[in-house]
Amino acid sequence: MMRVLRRDGTVCELDEDQILYITTFQKVITVHTREGEFIYPTTFEHVQRVIEGLGFAKIDRSFLVQLGQVCDYDAERRVVHFDDAPGISVPVSEPNIAKVVGYLKTKKSENP
Repeated sequence: MMRVLRRDGTVCELDEDQILYITTFQKVITVHTREGEFIYPTTFEHVQRVIEGLGFAKIDRSFLVQLGQVCDYDAERRVVHFDDAPGISVPVSEPNIAKVVGYLKTKKSENP
């Protein structure tokens, strides 16, 4: 469980499997789910250390994604898309393309 803040400042808890991706912008950590966005009051480095062992991976300078939620990689636009979340995409930096493509190949071979 991750304790986060709603935009109005109230506290709620999210299961890790609810999270699609996490971003940082101007030192504010935002947790993105299908239901909306939440603030996580900590540093990006702390979040990265805590959740990388839970199936999350850094795929761009400011983005951590839950790889298990990724369903597709668009090579032309260099973005990933998520299961059951149409219209949501996250950029993939060039050094992380192989990580994403490799994960998706493994996922597809395990679930043909």
